[in-house]
Amino acid sequence: MDYSEELIYKKKKRRAKFILGSVVFLAIVFWSGATYLYFFTDAFYFSNLEITGLKSLKQDEVLAKNKISFFENLSFSNPLIKTSEVYRNYISKSLLIAIHEREPYAIWCRSTELVQEENSTSTLGTVRGNIAVALSGCYWFDKDGFVFAKAPETEGVLLREVEDVSLREVKIGEYVLPDDDRAGLFKIFGFVDALGIEVRQFRLESLDKQEVTAFTKAGPKIYLSLRLDPSFAMEPFRATLTSILPTLQYIDLRSENKIFYR
Repeated sequence: MDYSEELIYKKKKRRAKFILGSVVFLAIVFWSGATYLYFFTDAFYFSNLEITGLKSLKQDEVLAKNKISFFENLSFSNPLIKTSEVYRNYISKSLLIAIHEREPYAIWCRSTELVQEENSTSTLGTVRGNIAVALSGCYWFDKDGFVFAKAPETEGVLLREVEDVSLREVKIGEYVLPDDDRAGLFKIFGFVDALGIEVRQFRLESLDKQEVTAFTKAGPKIYLSLRLDPSFAMEPFRATLTSILPTLQYIDLRSENKIFYR
């Protein structure tokens, strides 16, 4: 390598070092500035926060803090929240959270049976023969069968009630029944609603039997099955049974395409 070539090589090497050093310097300045802006200023934070759709919930139950960064991933786990949408406007630094709360559809009451002396009184709940039925917890559930909150005392509440004597434990954040059984239960609800039958209470018996008893305000009980769609009895009810309902003791729809009544 002659002297001129060595000189050109040294110049290129110095230029490469200068460019590399400049890039490193600018990167350090950039990240230092970004870090400062992120941690010590509100440059990357929303300054306008709005939450809509709140009915039962308060704002701090949805979002526990008021300072939200542009890069924060927001999620909401409150069982009262059915759906939510988040809208971000980075130019105006505005954050809008639209909340859709779950709506009460019915009340689910879990009960336990305690042996009671015959002819004795009980303040635990209803008494069936020598069995006292004690309600151990009532919960709201929505039209999807999702349990989302504790419910008040059911007496006088103008909403359908399901008494669960299957001895299962029902918790907030869960569904009242497994998928297939839940679908069967809502078909039962739809059936009595379509016919306009007023029901004081639905009772879920042992889940192994998959049976539900509807206690009508007219008097008779209607025995139904979670396995069967009761719509097969729609026309007979409309034609005859609805008009004679107060005179009956019970109607049994637990056999497919068969109606028994007395």
